[in-house]
Amino acid sequence: MSGQFPIRVFAVALALQVSLSGYAADSTGEARGIIDRMSEARKSLSYEGILVYHRGKNLHSMRVLHKADKGRERERLTSLSGPARELVRDERQTTCIFPDNRAVMVVKSRQSEIFPAPLPKPIEQIESRYSFSVLGKDRVAGREAWVVRIQPKDPDRYEHKLWIDAASYLLLKSHILDAQGEILEEVLFTSIKLREFIPDSLLTPKLAGEGYTWYRNGPAGNEVAEGFNSKWTVNWLPDGFAMRGYEEQALTTSRPAVDHLFFSDGLATLSVFVEKRVAPDPDGVEGQTSLGAVNTYTWMADGYQLTVVGELPAVTVRRVAGSIAGKED
Repeated sequence: MSGQFPIRVFAVALALQVSLSGYAADSTGEARGIIDRMSEARKSLSYEGILVYHRGKNLHSMRVLHKADKGRERERLTSLSGPARELVRDERQTTCIFPDNRAVMVVKSRQSEIFPAPLPKPIEQIESRYSFSVLGKDRVAGREAWVVRIQPKDPDRYEHKLWIDAASYLLLKSHILDAQGEILEEVLFTSIKLREFIPDSLLTPKLAGEGYTWYRNGPAGNEVAEGFNSKWTVNWLPDGFAMRGYEEQALTTSRPAVDHLFFSDGLATLSVFVEKRVAPDPDGVEGQTSLGAVNTYTWMADGYQLTVVGELPAVTVRRVAGSIAGKED
């Protein structure tokens, strides 16, 4: 990357048989209860495990350490395949260390960096946009798990399947599927062990950051509704999506900070990046790209590079991009 992090790189970066017998077609209430307990388990349990992440043609494995202490969470992820990487996260910020680029990136935490964003509790908050059902039980990493389906009620979202530990209610595996039922993205633990105590020393990065270039995001805007760059406005979002955050992110030392708007419907996420360009980028890529469940659309307009990134169907991301327009002065 020659010491730089183009916005498209940053934006896109970091089957067992299911038994269906014995379950009624309408298991909405049971599914809600399982999902709500899953949300609580993440905040209250500590564990370590080996996680495999499959997106598109990319397959990665990593060691995960997760510590829960009085409602607070800390995580350390270490890559086991591909280039060396470390990610350390708490409730405030996420630090990503890239030794091959001699770079460290610090961004505001979004709570979940590997599995889908934590679902709202109670889950009924997104029931107008998704339906829930229990498909049966399965086994993941040697543990019995409930299989819960989250199905969108419109074509602007993806279907999700969650494998939730029947004993601890930890999320062990997840799928994101398209409208044809094809798996776009898979995350699963191949091994996992609950821990009563994880010392803080195990959550400290082992990769050195001395002499590296550090990229830090700016402070999040307090007025979220007014956080978007004043020159642009998003005129269409899928039903239920709302802005959840705004921040400035410095992706390189030689280019201006990028405005980042973060949207969510409670499950799916969408980001809009706006970067002022003083000169054309010879390496810039315009148009639409896909990686697993993540679709990206990038274009230039009036000296700005705009990028929309979302865990949403390509047509939905393109429609959001097409709705962004310059404001009248």
